Amino acid sequence: PLANTTYSIVSITDGNGCANSGITSSVSVDVNPLPTIDNLVNNSATPLCVGSTIRLDATATGFGSNYVYRWYFNNMVTPVYEGPNAFFEIANATLANSGTYGVQVRDEKGCWSSIETLPITVNANPVPTLAFDGTQLFCAGSSVSFVAGGGDRYVFYVDNAELQDDSSPNFTHVFGAGSHTVRVVVYDGIGCPAETSMTFTVNALPLGTIHHATASDAEVCIGESATLEIRGLTGSANWTVVYNANPGGDVTLPSISTSPYSFVVSPLANTTYSIVSITDGNGCANSGITS
Repeated sequence: PLANTTYSIVSITDGNGCANSGITSSVSVDVNPLPTIDNLVNNSATPLCVGSTIRLDATATGFGSNYVYRWYFNNMVTPVYEGPNAFFEIANATLANSGTYGVQVRDEKGCWSSIETLPITVNANPVPTLAFDGTQLFCAGSSVSFVAGGGDRYVFYVDNAELQDDSSPNFTHVFGAGSHTVRVVVYDGIGCPAETSMTFTVNALPLGTIHHATASDAEVCIGESATLEIRGLTGSANWTVVYNANPGGDVTLPSISTSPYSFVVSPLANTTYSIVSITDGNGCANSGITS
């Protein structure tokens, strides 16, 4: 029956041909309406990317309030969940979770609704890249340039501090000495993210001082020589030291492999010798030395 129906006997005729139409016997069959899924809503993360959470919520109408839900994925025959939850959730979604989801409800009369469906697409994350942009000089106070790839928006972090959020994949920063990590979060056109990072070491600027080799080298006669020393060289060999003789001018001492390093001068007048710059084997130059 499609509606509440009463069934009653009109007549009975037996094998002898005898008929009775005066029987008063009847039964009624009540037909309950089917429950319905009123809404099936996609409350998943936006955008829905690999690693995000899928969340579907259903609202239903039927007899009573203690409903049982069946949730389906692609195969609308075998449910992946049956129970009281009016929601279905998948954490850390993968591409394999893309497909058609369905839900139906059973009310307290035991009647099942039809299945309502909803297609869900899980989007792949971008594939980020990060590299040095050309040949770099890893010296304190020098800028280091990077280039990223794989997306439409790039957020750069240096040692966990966000420094740039832009559509440009290029990033340049001046670093101090020590170990540093540059991380980039890459977003594609729909906003799905992925990240990559690189860790590297920035060298300290070389240091050194200039001295008389012995106390007697502080005072010589005209025509005599004095021995001076470059001491305390830091950084990597070999070093190039430029010193200034005043009066006189700048002099370059190339390819110094050890420290201290001795060299001979023959001043013709009282002369002050000072370091102008030191460049070490890493290519790091320090012109701020006061010695």
